[in-house]
Amino acid sequence: MKHRRIFMALLAACVLVGASAPAQAKSWPKLTNSQYDLNGDGKKDKITVTMQSLDEYDSVVKTTIDVNGAKATLTLDSPEGKLRILDINTKDKVKEIAIGEYGPSSDLETYFYGYTGKAVYRIGSTVGLVGKSSDQIGYGGVCATKGDGLVRASFRAEHLQTWWLQADYKLTKTSDAKKPYKLAIVKKSIYPATMTSKVKALVNIKVYASMSTKASTRTIKKGESLQLLGSDDVKWVQIKDKNGKIGYVLLSFLESGEYDDNAADPNNNGILSGLLFAD
Repeated sequence: MKHRRIFMALLAACVLVGASAPAQAKSWPKLTNSQYDLNGDGKKDKITVTMQSLDEYDSVVKTTIDVNGAKATLTLDSPEGKLRILDINTKDKVKEIAIGEYGPSSDLETYFYGYTGKAVYRIGSTVGLVGKSSDQIGYGGVCATKGDGLVRASFRAEHLQTWWLQADYKLTKTSDAKKPYKLAIVKKSIYPATMTSKVKALVNIKVYASMSTKASTRTIKKGESLQLLGSDDVKWVQIKDKNGKIGYVLLSFLESGEYDDNAADPNNNGILSGLLFAD
């Protein structure tokens, strides 16, 4: 019996030594601010942001925004961990809450919230984290406001290559009392690229003088270089040829090729070489 007790004790010790302790969720700090009047009623509001990890890696985080007891909840992927209060339009009486995340693959994004006096609501979101208006808006890194009603940011284009296009988002008044403001993209004929790309033509490329198939055309010959200046991300790409002349090329044509195994540059789509492809 004595030997059995000794054996059981040793077995228990082995189990305890071999077992790993449960992962401890990160303790996110509570973020608070009571210095601002969010809805223009003349009273400063008590703003609190709390975060709770939902996975063992502390990347997926339940985030609760509380203003005077009214709450809104969102799930962030790798939060920035900052509470920012912005005044996107200094001519109105309201201010905005900005909460950022780094995203799963450095896909930076900021979410904007407002307060009606009764509820916290989503205004909109943009790519990038909030930065100074003088910072470069590039590769989804920064979104900025000068207090003129616009958030300057960028968005990842859906066509041709991995690139970001500059865009403005306007704070707009709505007719919905529950959501009185929203952020909406300002439509442009061409959204400029945050960084222009220098590429080479693998075939002859027809270039239009304007964004119309009825416009006059010229040809960029195979082997010549050109720059990709921007796009509407729907039909057209704005380019600059080797002589510095601006023109427009149909997206459908630039995307009509197939990967050329024989091209000197592997970053090609059969029409252009030197393209950027990333996750």
